[in-house]
Amino acid sequence: MRRENKKNMIEGLQLSIPKRMAILKNILTVSLLVSVLSSLHLWCGERSFPRSQVWTWFYLNEWGEISLLACYCLLLIASMFLRKQRLIMFLSLVIATVFVLADLNRLQPWFFLYNAMLTAFVFYDGRVDDSNKFTSYFIILQLIFASVYFFAGLNRFNSFFVQEEFTYTIAPLQKILSERHYLFFLKIGVSIPYLMVFIGLGLIITSIRYLAFALVVLFHLLLFFLMMPAFGNYNYPLWISQPMFILLALFLFSGKTKQRYFSPSFLMGVPLFYLVVALFLILPFFTKLGTWPQYLTGDFKNYKSEQHLLKLKPSVFEKIPNYEKSFCKESSNGYSLDYNAWCLHELNAACFNEKAIEKEVEAYVKQFDVKSPKNVQLALN
Repeated sequence: MRRENKKNMIEGLQLSIPKRMAILKNILTVSLLVSVLSSLHLWCGERSFPRSQVWTWFYLNEWGEISLLACYCLLLIASMFLRKQRLIMFLSLVIATVFVLADLNRLQPWFFLYNAMLTAFVFYDGRVDDSNKFTSYFIILQLIFASVYFFAGLNRFNSFFVQEEFTYTIAPLQKILSERHYLFFLKIGVSIPYLMVFIGLGLIITSIRYLAFALVVLFHLLLFFLMMPAFGNYNYPLWISQPMFILLALFLFSGKTKQRYFSPSFLMGVPLFYLVVALFLILPFFTKLGTWPQYLTGDFKNYKSEQHLLKLKPSVFEKIPNYEKSFCKESSNGYSLDYNAWCLHELNAACFNEKAIEKEVEAYVKQFDVKSPKNVQLALN
């Protein structure tokens, strides 16, 4: 009996790919629904943090956003229970696109990743009698998921990661560990980029997949603890994504995931495969050059190493609302407005380092001192 249990643990999850696909679709849908609702002010309702439309003429009023969000949530729920699920998911993707066009800051990494993976189910017809077809779409999902870890690690090979992002992430440990133990964890930070790249590659390489999967579970359990709202984390969707990623990894990589009757040549005939290779395996390499946005790599980042601040003259600081003042700190010749902290607190989402968003924030603050626009300036911290 013990030998059988030990054997089952080594072999992992014993489920067919079609059953895994059905469960994965529901996990992605629930993850998307819960994440959107946990960052409600990002999608609808009153907010002071400015929106950044793709086109200035494209604007959704308050009731338009509420109606659209209600339709979006209903479509996500319906896609788990009703027939014609592919059509319902396609309509939800259309609404998701409209939301992003009305505010670029809604293109959060989790929103991009979950919708990208759900896109595969729009093309997958759910047939269980064609092993070539369902295995091909399953491999596409595996590639998307594994690429997140690989490029997250690759993007963190820099001198700022340990002293800034990693230090910020493990800051809660200072409250519960001794100084000696905390410094030990701080030294481990150097190895994190290597571990993440290893996870990304290990999930694809069958012989070391069990080790990569174990690291995924440990990694996200630790992050789930460190990013608890009790420690002052306002990025609720990022916190919720930690257990969701463990579930996704479980059904994507645990156990036997290779069909006996599968021809790789069929995968080469699926058009979606080439789109995924371009978006998740080729273009992210250009992130370091600044020619490809980091949030389109699915990199779940809770800290901006290149944090931009708004430099305000004292005359402007006195005119802005009290809520925005709470995110200001005194600096040389005036005050600095940390609009990333503002975005996290109000919208429960990170503010991306995009020029379009920066300009909207700058324009919002300048309206309080129209006569002297030079009193408000963007400054790299």
